[in-house]
Amino acid sequence: MAAGIDPIHFGIILAVNLTIGMVTPPLGDCLFVTASIGKITVPRMFKYLVPQIIILIIILFIITYLPKVILFPVNLLSG
Repeated sequence: MAAGIDPIHFGIILAVNLTIGMVTPPLGDCLFVTASIGKITVPRMFKYLVPQIIILIIILFIITYLPKVILFPVNLLSG
Protein backbone atom coordinates (compact mmCIF):
# COMPACT_ATOMS: atom_id res chain seq x y z
CA MET A 1 0.00 0.00 0.00
CA ALA A 2 2.87 2.40 0.67
CA ALA A 3 3.95 2.16 -2.96
CA GLY A 4 0.42 2.79 -4.19
CA ILE A 5 -0.13 -0.77 -5.41
CA ASP A 6 -3.05 -2.89 -4.27
CA PRO A 7 -1.70 -6.00 -2.49
CA ILE A 8 -4.05 -8.31 -4.41
CA HIS A 9 -2.99 -6.76 -7.71
CA PHE A 10 0.67 -7.17 -6.75
CA GLY A 11 0.09 -10.82 -5.82
CA ILE A 12 -1.57 -11.58 -9.16
CA ILE A 13 1.28 -9.90 -11.07
CA LEU A 14 3.80 -11.87 -9.02
CA ALA A 15 2.01 -15.18 -9.66
CA VAL A 16 1.86 -14.64 -13.44
CA ASN A 17 5.53 -13.59 -13.52
CA LEU A 18 6.53 -16.71 -11.61
CA THR A 19 4.49 -18.85 -13.99
CA ILE A 20 6.34 -17.41 -16.97
CA GLY A 21 9.65 -17.91 -15.18
CA MET A 22 8.93 -21.56 -14.40
CA VAL A 23 8.39 -22.48 -18.06
CA THR A 24 11.15 -20.49 -19.77
CA PRO A 25 14.82 -21.48 -19.95
CA PRO A 26 17.46 -21.31 -18.48
CA LEU A 27 15.82 -21.77 -15.07
CA GLY A 28 12.50 -23.18 -16.24
CA ASP A 29 12.16 -26.07 -13.83
CA CYS A 30 8.71 -27.06 -15.09
CA LEU A 31 10.02 -27.14 -18.66
CA PHE A 32 12.81 -29.58 -17.81
CA VAL A 33 10.63 -31.79 -15.61
CA THR A 34 7.84 -32.13 -18.17
CA ALA A 35 10.35 -32.74 -20.97
CA SER A 36 11.91 -35.59 -19.01
CA ILE A 37 8.51 -37.06 -18.10
CA GLY A 38 7.42 -36.92 -21.75
CA LYS A 39 10.80 -38.27 -22.89
CA ILE A 40 11.31 -35.49 -25.44
CA THR A 41 14.06 -32.92 -25.81
CA VAL A 42 13.74 -29.46 -24.31
CA PRO A 43 14.07 -27.63 -27.69
CA ARG A 44 11.30 -29.78 -29.17
CA MET A 45 9.03 -29.06 -26.22
CA PHE A 46 9.88 -25.36 -26.18
CA LYS A 47 8.78 -25.10 -29.81
CA TYR A 48 5.23 -25.98 -28.74
CA LEU A 49 5.42 -23.77 -25.67
CA VAL A 50 6.26 -20.49 -27.45
CA PRO A 51 2.62 -19.60 -28.35
CA GLN A 52 1.55 -20.18 -24.76
CA ILE A 53 4.37 -17.98 -23.46
CA ILE A 54 3.34 -15.20 -25.85
CA ILE A 55 -0.24 -15.44 -24.54
CA LEU A 56 1.02 -15.34 -20.94
CA ILE A 57 3.07 -12.21 -21.67
CA ILE A 58 0.05 -10.50 -23.26
CA ILE A 59 -2.03 -11.41 -20.20
CA LEU A 60 0.73 -10.06 -17.96
CA PHE A 61 0.65 -6.70 -19.76
CA ILE A 62 -3.14 -6.55 -19.42
CA ILE A 63 -2.95 -7.38 -15.71
CA THR A 64 -0.14 -4.90 -15.09
CA TYR A 65 -1.45 -1.89 -16.98
CA LEU A 66 -5.21 -2.35 -16.51
CA PRO A 67 -5.59 -3.05 -12.78
CA LYS A 68 -9.31 -2.18 -12.77
CA VAL A 69 -9.98 -5.10 -15.13
CA ILE A 70 -8.33 -7.66 -12.86
CA LEU A 71 -9.60 -6.14 -9.61
CA PHE A 72 -13.23 -5.86 -10.77
CA PRO A 73 -14.21 -9.39 -9.62
CA VAL A 74 -12.39 -8.85 -6.32
CA ASN A 75 -14.18 -5.56 -5.68
CA LEU A 76 -17.49 -7.10 -6.73
CA LEU A 77 -17.15 -9.96 -4.25
CA SER A 78 -15.76 -7.88 -1.39
CA GLY A 79 -18.52 -5.31 -1.58
